[in-house]
Amino acid sequence: MNDEELMMAVEKSIATNPKAVEKAILAIYNRQTQDEKQERTTKHSNGIGFSGADVSLGGYLAGWILNGKHLSGKFLSKGRLLAYKYRGQLFDIAKDKQAAKLRDALAQFGSVVDSMNANTASHRQDDVELARRESQKILDDLTAVTS
Repeated sequence: MNDEELMMAVEKSIATNPKAVEKAILAIYNRQTQDEKQERTTKHSNGIGFSGADVSLGGYLAGWILNGKHLSGKFLSKGRLLAYKYRGQLFDIAKDKQAAKLRDALAQFGSVVDSMNANTASHRQDDVELARRESQKILDDLTAVTS
């Protein structure tokens, strides 16, 4: 999925899926520093998490969701607007997850290749041992015939 398709997928999820809105709010909230979460303020101008204008609402909605409740009515609408506003950060999070999945897949592929190489080396060793035993048997048979 290219960047444009990924951004469209993020936007579509926000627009159509209440659970995606909740996940989006929590994802942005989780990017806040611990002190920002506790005080519901923005202390660090790092472009990550909620801005000062949104930290109170974002923290409130995140707390609601973290308490096992779901957004509905006007709070779902506000959450959806907030998630849409922070879609750039959500895109970055989605992109990081894509990269992590790719890294995991490549690592698994590397493990499979390593395993295949180890098995091949093991089979080579088995083949060498079999050839040595067969050669020894032939030598023993020849020695028995000539004795």
